[in-house]
Amino acid sequence: MSACEISTISIPRPDRDVVATPMPDGDTVLLHLRTSQYFSLNATGSLLWRLIQSSTDPDGMIQALSDRFEVTPRRARESVLELLRDLKAHQLIGGLDIEEPNGYE
Repeated sequence: MSACEISTISIPRPDRDVVATPMPDGDTVLLHLRTSQYFSLNATGSLLWRLIQSSTDPDGMIQALSDRFEVTPRRARESVLELLRDLKAHQLIGGLDIEEPNGYE
């Protein structure tokens, strides 16, 4: 993998202890049952959460984000990587490898 790549070998999946509730405004509220913490996702995060739930690989998420919000593939990749990192850090997803070699900017 090159600098700051998302592994497409493994596909992110929701943690079994996370309950997602879509809101009328397009946001999604996540509740982690083990930690009792709530998380809120905006429209972009909600789209990515739905893709995670449907077992979409990271490349598919990047393409969907780029198509839906008319952003460059580079910006879409950065957004996907940032959200996946955050979701993983809060134990909301599993099954994901993110590699960031030294020197990444």
